[in-house]
Amino acid sequence: MPEEFQEEDEEPNVRSQLALGALACLLLSMGLGLLPDSALPSLYRTIMWLFFALMALLCFYMAFPHMWGYSLWLGGIYVLSVLGILLLLGRGEKLNLSYGFAAAMGGLLELGALSLVYGMLIRIRLARATLGVRVPLGLWLLGIVMFFVLSNAAAGSWASWAVSGSGASLGGYAFLEVMVAGLAVYACWAPEALWKTGHAHGEPLEVKAEESLPGAALLKRIVGRKDELPSKCPACGGALKTVRLKCPSCGEASPVGWCASSEIYAAPCPSCGATITVGDKKCAKCGSSMAGLICPHCKKASSLRNWDRAKA
Repeated sequence: MPEEFQEEDEEPNVRSQLALGALACLLLSMGLGLLPDSALPSLYRTIMWLFFALMALLCFYMAFPHMWGYSLWLGGIYVLSVLGILLLLGRGEKLNLSYGFAAAMGGLLELGALSLVYGMLIRIRLARATLGVRVPLGLWLLGIVMFFVLSNAAAGSWASWAVSGSGASLGGYAFLEVMVAGLAVYACWAPEALWKTGHAHGEPLEVKAEESLPGAALLKRIVGRKDELPSKCPACGGALKTVRLKCPSCGEASPVGWCASSEIYAAPCPSCGATITVGDKKCAKCGSSMAGLICPHCKKASSLRNWDRAKA
């Protein structure tokens, strides 16, 4: 078997092993938090907890080199959710806080966690548009929401166990933490597979060295693509002349490619960057719907017939 095919076959196995390692480290850190002081002093528990947390992060980094940054997002969601629900449940007495103030702080922390959830959902949808790959993401989107919900439920179960010492609450907490750890691994696995699928299908986005960091391509998509104007006509392959058209919404002039032979305007697809004929209903490469020519200044799409040639 050729060497390159052996590497492709081995890569999923290595990723699976590293993902299992990350899951094991997360579960070990959770188990250390349940040990009593008689079994292991709190100082040693804290050191071991930090050690396994860092080992889990290392496994995430090695298993999901392009999307491991999502583990940091998930860590933020988990911490904010747990602290928020504990304060809302009145567990701020050790901080000498009134319940009203503690509950208000807890509510703000929960809103912070929700903002991170929303940010992850938006970023992965933009990633799919950038890569031009229509991979179903329903389970991934649901998994992120469930991660937030189960993190809150786990914190509530722990608070109940701390007050009552109920074995059922402890069992519920352990079960929920296992589910949270599994969802954390899945939340990085799915977008990594999306990235792999996009490049396996020859997607046009070139990930340069500075863009290989987690989320760099997504950030580029959020702040705006810098697609160059196409040089060849998509219809006849001839050279395009650059003309300037004035946006009917904001009045700003923008460069657009013009082919005198085919008498068509051409521009880059706002989703994947491929050359499209202005006026087409959708991009032939990624399938994105086209509502007209998009102004790079005001971001509004207008029919080509509403655009006027700008004065030189």
